[in-house]
Amino acid sequence: MKPSQKLIITLLLIIILITISFVPIKNIFYKNCLIENRDSDFMTILTRDTSYCQSSSDPDFCYKYYLMLHAIYDGDERFCEDTEEFREVCEGFVIEGANMDCNILESQLDKSICFASLKNDISYCGNLPNDVKVFCEENAAIVSASISKNDQSCVKINDDLTKAFCFAWVNKDSSLYLEEIESFCS
Repeated sequence: MKPSQKLIITLLLIIILITISFVPIKNIFYKNCLIENRDSDFMTILTRDTSYCQSSSDPDFCYKYYLMLHAIYDGDERFCEDTEEFREVCEGFVIEGANMDCNILESQLDKSICFASLKNDISYCGNLPNDVKVFCEENAAIVSASISKNDQSCVKINDDLTKAFCFAWVNKDSSLYLEEIESFCS
């Protein structure tokens, strides 16, 4: 065997060994990415499994947000009963719908989300500080989509995972969200 052939075979073996040893590491990173990016708030809402809230950064908010979105989407005010500080907003969206008076809400953030949701216009979030503006825009789009049961509001969301959640939620197809996580992590 020529020295050049030995070199080529040696290089091929090294490449194969590196590839084989890298695959399990890549799989570990992939699995961690899936776990970290399956937002527990969204998974709770999509699956109606509140155990996901236990791994949320704010379990209390996770549970109340789950109840509120289901109340709005299902048109069932009984979901609002345990939403505590969101109860007024929740019942307003469910009972009064488009006739809700957003001005009765105390918080500027709640008012902005309310107006943006009912008018299907995220520009109502524009007067908020940058750290809550995106939160307002995303939640207004999700609530608006829940009220109308139309996924066109979801298009306004910039974050791909949140947008995928919105489409999955309105279309009652959790695979739309899970597929986006898969592509995000691969």
